[in-house]
Amino acid sequence: LDSLKGKLSENYKTDASSISIAKKYYKIPNEEKIFGVFNYKVFGNCKEGIAVGSRGLYFRLFGKVGKVLWQELAQYKISIAAGKVILERPGGKIELFAFKQTDAENIYFILSQMK
Repeated sequence: LDSLKGKLSENYKTDASSISIAKKYYKIPNEEKIFGVFNYKVFGNCKEGIAVGSRGLYFRLFGKVGKVLWQELAQYKISIAAGKVILERPGGKIELFAFKQTDAENIYFILSQMK
């Protein structure tokens, strides 16, 4: 993931405070190692976004909390459309909304690399 840092927007944070907020609001297990967080400032707070961890990708977007474990990625078809990354598999679909097109592209890139 270090090689991706040049591609990531200014929304990408690796500081302890951002990671702590993500762990609390995205319901990430304490023992999970988080490499970085796309924090989105919505309605004045940073409780929404996407976190990249050692075991998977975690998110809280528009109040919806979820995760995609890296070993599950092989089951998904990944596509990108108008500011969101879409993960589809039989029986379900996850839409990861980004607030900027560049962030959607970066999230798509990360998921494609981890697949």
